[in-house]
Amino acid sequence: MPVERKGGLAGSSTPDRRLVPDGSADIERAGSGAGQIAGGCGDALVSFTKHQLVELAVHHAPKLRLPRTFAGFLVDSDTLADLAYAVGLVHANGVFDVAGRHPAEVVAEALRRIDGPSTNPFSAYRVAETIGRFGSFDRCNPVLEKLTDVQLDNLDAACDASSWHALLDEVLPRNYAVVLARVLVAREALGLSVDPQLLSDVLGRAQHLFESAEVVGFVDDSNDAEGRFDIYSADLHLFAEPLAPEIGSVWQDGLRSVISLVEKVGSSNGAAFCWGRSTGVLSVCMTVELGALALALDLTNDRDLWWARIVEATASLSGWFSSGVTTAHKHRSPYGYRGPARRLQLTLDVLGKTAASALVLQPLGNRERHSLSESWSDRDGVVDELIPFRRDGRAGVWAYASSKLAFALPFTGTVRTDYLPAPQRPGLFEVPVDSELATGVPVVWHGGARYASAGLPSSVEHTADGELIARWDGEAFRATSSDSVFIGSRVARFGVAGRELSVDEELSFDSVPQAVGIQFAEVAGRSFHVGVKTPVDVTCDSIDVGGI
Repeated sequence: MPVERKGGLAGSSTPDRRLVPDGSADIERAGSGAGQIAGGCGDALVSFTKHQLVELAVHHAPKLRLPRTFAGFLVDSDTLADLAYAVGLVHANGVFDVAGRHPAEVVAEALRRIDGPSTNPFSAYRVAETIGRFGSFDRCNPVLEKLTDVQLDNLDAACDASSWHALLDEVLPRNYAVVLARVLVAREALGLSVDPQLLSDVLGRAQHLFESAEVVGFVDDSNDAEGRFDIYSADLHLFAEPLAPEIGSVWQDGLRSVISLVEKVGSSNGAAFCWGRSTGVLSVCMTVELGALALALDLTNDRDLWWARIVEATASLSGWFSSGVTTAHKHRSPYGYRGPARRLQLTLDVLGKTAASALVLQPLGNRERHSLSESWSDRDGVVDELIPFRRDGRAGVWAYASSKLAFALPFTGTVRTDYLPAPQRPGLFEVPVDSELATGVPVVWHGGARYASAGLPSSVEHTADGELIARWDGEAFRATSSDSVFIGSRVARFGVAGRELSVDEELSFDSVPQAVGIQFAEVAGRSFHVGVKTPVDVTCDSIDVGGI
């Protein structure tokens, strides 16, 4: 039963201009880029990080002594490790007073409260690297000098993730190999015992992970090769930066590809990625992190572009905070695993990223102080490119950006709504985060289940006249709440004209569905103009779902 839909979808105003969280009008003005001193980005990031730590101390954690619980959840070792990591990096940036205390004092107190044996690898490398910023693993180190033997043994355990190695093959995501390698390298630098065979194994796994990418730089983050490419495919390169000498040139080659990708898909609210997980404040941080490395390692052909992006991302960061704590849950919330229980940890995770980026940018600012005459998003020219993530071309992203319309349309292998092959752009083409509610793609209902057009297409073609054609054959529709499929095919032809995105849909099914529909999520105060043409009767409606 073929069903054909033709029509257009257009934004009601100039797209994607300075879209930042509510209550940040001052940031909008400051973030335009005009007159900003790019070389001062490092200083600005240090000031931002220190200010948020002081705000946290004033409102929630006097003298930066974290409470036992926060907003009804236990403050665990992960959060304490992130506090030590962030404050240690602030000190490395030349700050000697945070909330009325010397950073070494704050770090020492946080480290004493960590439960070593239960520390996970992501926290373990931060503990080890933080201790290393102050010296070796002995009592000459100012953050360890007052510890008892028992407390030192506890921190030794906190810097050791060896027990996680046995879980690499069957339990842990593949990126854990990089994290474990970073733990062991930092542990070895402290002078602590490291099994050389174990270190060699995890470094080999890390190198293999980067070499396994079919297209340099784009590592499939899934364990089953389903084609999950998102912010964490890029984040692997940030995790692996301290390991670059051991991994070899494949790391820098991959990082260069990631930087080129973000140049094309980055959003003007500061986010590096707009699809998949962590597309809010963590994605803004990634713009700063990648930009710092792009400039420091000379991995970009457009340094002015990256200075401008760092300026705008830095300017938008304070809109994600209130009283020293992130408000990501009010805007583009992170996934559930970073929900309310980890709000304080996420706060300190962000501050560690901003302080680490400042450390990279500080020396560059002294050499490259210049004013930016325009925002990167005000630049002329059109991006219209299909960027492949695999050799077969089935996984990738269509990056489109002009002065009138901008979006990224990803082709990945997962069913969650923020991975679907639909246009995505913060503040314009929004999607429900970490949800089963499919938007922007055809959806069919059959047998009481809901099936969305999802998964890797059979083929994707970008024509010479700018049309993008994607085909799904056979299992084109997947259930949003189970592993079942609805047999059918889909051919979608996308085109852009000015501010209008149009798509010609041809859908066919082996059995007649109960209903076929497509829905879009509108941003409050910014409605779409939707036109639909079909050979059958259709119902079009706009429904208020605010507060749900």
